[in-house]
Amino acid sequence: MAVHFAHDLWIGLWIARLTRRDVSIPADRFGVYIDPCRDRRSGYYFLVNAAGTLFDGALYNDGWEDESWDAVWDGKARRDSQGWTCEMRIPYSQLRFTNGERWGINFRRVIQRRTEEDFIVFTPKKESGFVSRFPDLVGMSGIRPSRAIELIPYTTSKGEFLRHAAGDPFNDGSRYHGDVGADLRMGVGSKLTLNATVNPDFGQVEVDPAVVNLSDVESFFQEKRPFFVENAQVFHFGNEGADNYWGFNWPEPTFFYTRRVGRGPQGRVPSADFKDVPGGTTILGAAKLTGKITPTWNFGTLHAMTARENADLDIGGLQSEHEIEPLTYYGVARTQKEFKNRQQGLGFMTNAAIRAFDDPSLKDQLNSKSIMAGLDGWTFLDKKQVWVISGYSVLSHVAGTTTRVSVDSHGAEGNDLSSEATISDDGR
Repeated sequence: MAVHFAHDLWIGLWIARLTRRDVSIPADRFGVYIDPCRDRRSGYYFLVNAAGTLFDGALYNDGWEDESWDAVWDGKARRDSQGWTCEMRIPYSQLRFTNGERWGINFRRVIQRRTEEDFIVFTPKKESGFVSRFPDLVGMSGIRPSRAIELIPYTTSKGEFLRHAAGDPFNDGSRYHGDVGADLRMGVGSKLTLNATVNPDFGQVEVDPAVVNLSDVESFFQEKRPFFVENAQVFHFGNEGADNYWGFNWPEPTFFYTRRVGRGPQGRVPSADFKDVPGGTTILGAAKLTGKITPTWNFGTLHAMTARENADLDIGGLQSEHEIEPLTYYGVARTQKEFKNRQQGLGFMTNAAIRAFDDPSLKDQLNSKSIMAGLDGWTFLDKKQVWVISGYSVLSHVAGTTTRVSVDSHGAEGNDLSSEATISDDGR
């Protein structure tokens, strides 16, 4: 699919600023918004600014954006005596859609010198809803979902040249490491996407900021790893229906925190003369299936397995290993059904973390099993969808030894039931 656009003739008055992909700065730009499943709730967007910077992302909940989604597509901008023009080439393989002949589409133009944004169909200031307002794009006959497969194998090598203590058997001042792995992305049917990875490498991901945490609560970091961020909006739980909850101090509940998958080992390391402790837990493999089963059924599931990790110890010249992270399985499944043109919605989510211990001492430091199941949903109280009531109810179960459960400030032995609800003005 190709899109062409010609700017007006105000020579030299357009603003072109070059930046990194998906980093928004003031500049003239043009974008296309697509609802290929025509569910009037989700879709994709692609933008190019006058300097040629690309922006893309996924749309969900009739107007919310997920900037972490990155597609493989091309966009070019050209500036000349006539102003500026842009062209986009978006492969059908990057989109999940049905074989139908009707899509939703919208276009956006930003004229920075006027602080102006133009849409074919815009959302009035005192109203909400975006994707549901898209006009129909017809004539898409003969277009079928692509069966393209993206396979990315990799090899890495690393050298460390660090200061070391005299006599350290685990570090003589230089250490070398090598690794291999692969990532897979492919369409499953017409509306689902399969992502899989074996021994993933996230060395290209932006490093987290340094944090000094003196509390008894773990630090929360934004997920930036590509495997986990793609289509992450499918797993949002508890706050959909309304477009905006800002007036009700409604934080999004987080029942599946992906940064715990592959984090640093959590077990205590015994005292020793010399230690060699892994900085992170190896992700042996992970797979994720996300998308739509039907135009009104959203579905997502993710499964990951992390390796057992050991610390190497040297005490008086005797070397040994001590388990500091058990073999662990993480899994989550999410479904959501919409009714009567988004008038109501009902969803279900369940997740689990299950550990297999070799060292009995770890059982007093980590939960052996954590399981959660919950329902969420919404219903609009009027046909114009101005007022909506939404909420969720969750049941969780945490298992572990008496010592572990008694000191765990974030879980309790047995079951814990919680629910919340709110009424909000959706502005329609």
